[in-house]
Amino acid sequence: MNWKGKHVLVTGGTSFIGSSLADALVSRGAIVRVVDDLSAGRYEYISRLVESGSVEFIKGDLLDAAIAARSVRGIEYLFHLAAIHGGRGYVDLHNVECSMNLVLDGQLFREGIVKTIDWYVNNRNPDEVRSQLQSMLTER
Repeated sequence: MNWKGKHVLVTGGTSFIGSSLADALVSRGAIVRVVDDLSAGRYEYISRLVESGSVEFIKGDLLDAAIAARSVRGIEYLFHLAAIHGGRGYVDLHNVECSMNLVLDGQLFREGIVKTIDWYVNNRNPDEVRSQLQSMLTER
């Protein structure tokens, strides 16, 4: 795929994987926006991209409908890597918090449908994400 000039959103883009994806997309000519609440990610992972003007960064919680709407504005492709998560056993012990991921997903799906995003990858199936990312990163 030719990413040159494509408008791409990476949610959870200050995570190790998200920031690596943002970097790879920028190197392929994409116009990248990252949205993250910094609850688990690190701004330092994308700071050089933001400071160089290669990435637009929105600090915010995607559970906020206004943040979700602002994030997808003008976006053609969406890599949804943001999630409420924790370490081993987190899902078993934090059912309510984890169920908020469905709300988060719903916000982006709704806004994405309204904005007619062309391509959507989410983090719910790690094998699918890995396969699609590997395919995307190896295509020129």
